Amino acid sequence: MSNSLLSKDSLSEAYKRELKEIRNIVGNSLEQRKYTIVAEVEFINEGRFGTNFVTVFDESGTKIQMKVAEQLAHVLEREKTYIFSGHFEVGYSEKFGALQFKPQQIEAFGNSFRTMQQQVASRELIESQYLSKYKNDFSSFLGKQRCHVALVTSGQSKAIHDVEEVLKRRPGIVHSVYRVKLNDSKSIAAGIFEASESGCDVVMIVRGGGSDTDFLVFDSVEVVREIYNCSIPVITGLGHTSNLTLADQVADRCETTPTKAAQFLLDRLGRVENTSSYEVREETSHYAAYKKPVRLPEQPIKNKKGNIPLFIVISISVVILAIIYLNYYL
Repeated sequence: MSNSLLSKDSLSEAYKRELKEIRNIVGNSLEQRKYTIVAEVEFINEGRFGTNFVTVFDESGTKIQMKVAEQLAHVLEREKTYIFSGHFEVGYSEKFGALQFKPQQIEAFGNSFRTMQQQVASRELIESQYLSKYKNDFSSFLGKQRCHVALVTSGQSKAIHDVEEVLKRRPGIVHSVYRVKLNDSKSIAAGIFEASESGCDVVMIVRGGGSDTDFLVFDSVEVVREIYNCSIPVITGLGHTSNLTLADQVADRCETTPTKAAQFLLDRLGRVENTSSYEVREETSHYAAYKKPVRLPEQPIKNKKGNIPLFIVISISVVILAIIYLNYYL
């Protein structure tokens, strides 16, 4: 290979050089295009030379870095939403992508997207009495020999494996996966409806952990309405301990992880009746090891033919043999 084809620049330096070239070509054009966007502040990095670099995201979860003048940045707070008016410009580093936003005006909008969405959804749900559903009644599951679980989640979710590892501990449980897009409330609602009409015994909605924005869909009216209207019990196992959603609040039972959701179902089902002999022996042996022996009062040993004590029978037999002996030899 010719040495002229080999670059001595690092990838990072080459990227920066090309960004600079693009900035020189389209910079003026980008400045003429004004945008007004609503975004939530995730992180504020106080930079140098009077400029702060602020990471924001919109309601769909799309993130971008903003280059904010210091006199504007002092009003910003994390987990608050703002209306930013300004223009895009070509970035200076590959770390933050090719474009960044430079606002000229900032106006407070409200709380975090999740808080605002929950407030709006809660009002509608309270008015519709969706949150008044009777919960946590799984008494009919105790002792069921067979149980068909409708698992509503993404087809690529690691939560499927977590749930399967728990469910396989008890015979008689089968599951079907109803694949949905976990970032799309309409897709999740459709999956819940399909699972409800499938003839399964219980619906289990699960997903792994993530950022707060990943769980906004579970605060949507569409998802909550389908859970409320579901004809069979619904168990949720969404994220981790901090991810309490409106879907959790309207479900028949909510757990903090997919694994705990599956374990809850196992606990409600209990052991199957046709327990294996190994399990029976194990339980009996364990109990016997700690059971205090009971002493019964001594009873006379009985003859198979009646109620005469054995020692009397033996004595009579000896006497008869003695008489026969004496008559024979005398």
